Amino acid sequence: MSSVPNITAHHSEAVDPTLIEWIRHQIDRYTGLEGDVIVVLLSILIVLFPVVLLTLAWRQRRRATRTRKG
Repeated sequence: MSSVPNITAHHSEAVDPTLIEWIRHQIDRYTGLEGDVIVVLLSILIVLFPVVLLTLAWRQRRRATRTRKG
């Protein structure tokens, strides 16, 4: 028999319910936004960040090839 304790046996949920409720309360208190709005904003940021990086890299590469030719 193993002497390693089962850490996940503390809660049946994947996250501590008291902690997640406190985090939700803090987000609501500081932003004043509904959960759906926060999800949409974070989704937009997650998609927008790589698009902006790719656009900047593409512009930099185009500028570098233009200065080499001319």
